[in-house]
Amino acid sequence: MLTAEKLKTKPRQFISFTGIRIHEFGKMAERAQAGYERFEQKRLGHRKRERKIGAGRHFKHSLENRILMCLVHLRLNLTCSIMSYLFGLDESNICRNTAQMRALLKDELPEPSKIMAAQKKINTVEELFQLYPDLKAIVDGTEQPIERPKDPKDKEKQKTYYSGKKKQHTIKKQVTVNMNGLILDTSPAVEGKRHDHRVFEETETTAKTIPKEVEVLLDSGYQGAQRDHPHRIIHLPQKATKLHPLDEDAKAANRALSQKRVRVEHAIGRMKFFKILSERFRHSLSSYDDIFSVIAGLTNFMRIERMGLIVPAW
Repeated sequence: MLTAEKLKTKPRQFISFTGIRIHEFGKMAERAQAGYERFEQKRLGHRKRERKIGAGRHFKHSLENRILMCLVHLRLNLTCSIMSYLFGLDESNICRNTAQMRALLKDELPEPSKIMAAQKKINTVEELFQLYPDLKAIVDGTEQPIERPKDPKDKEKQKTYYSGKKKQHTIKKQVTVNMNGLILDTSPAVEGKRHDHRVFEETETTAKTIPKEVEVLLDSGYQGAQRDHPHRIIHLPQKATKLHPLDEDAKAANRALSQKRVRVEHAIGRMKFFKILSERFRHSLSSYDDIFSVIAGLTNFMRIERMGLIVPAW
């Protein structure tokens, strides 16, 4: 049976199984342990219970091993059948435990909604520069294949999620990062065929909440953003046409913009190290936003630990 104690003896395998380093796992488990009682009160307090919270049958695995179970699920995207062999539980308990631990980690990690909530409390220039180094924010979209809707009668749902560009059914999220590669915001999940510019316009926290003093760096998929937001500082790459090729200055400006924008590509790449976001998404679409937020929180946590960043929400 796979346990945290066994896996910690093999650092390389630990990263392969969980996506994080051993000492980062230890710090995260400590935070989760500190907030676990509050989490259980919240999880069970709304029910009409006759027994005291904490009474009854105890979990077979320790909290540390249940967190490990959740991370392995996110990192390797294994089925509950395979996970049941790894952790010695039946499939229903695997699903239940991973869902509970995702909710716990979401409470304890620096996921984007907490950072955006902290942004509303910024009162000084120093706090603004902590959240937006160089006063820049970088925005890009990421698309993931999903299972084809199963019901042959539900043609409208199949049509909604089919992306003609990708030639498959996909779902899309928009990600905003700062110059440190910290994920500040993610949009609600939308059908993959929806245009990036439209997602940018419809996402309140991106188009309206980012402070006006902050420059927004976009790629060529956001053509029209400068026209729609004349009060904002928005940078887009210059596009060549058949009759008007780019001169050397324009090419140099595009390269400079790409060198800054690569931070959002790297951030998305760090998230997709967790295979649940890189392989075909086979789970319920209603859980996609929560799973994406937890993994964004995980990548933020690792970024903060490794770079020694100071974040208002953390």
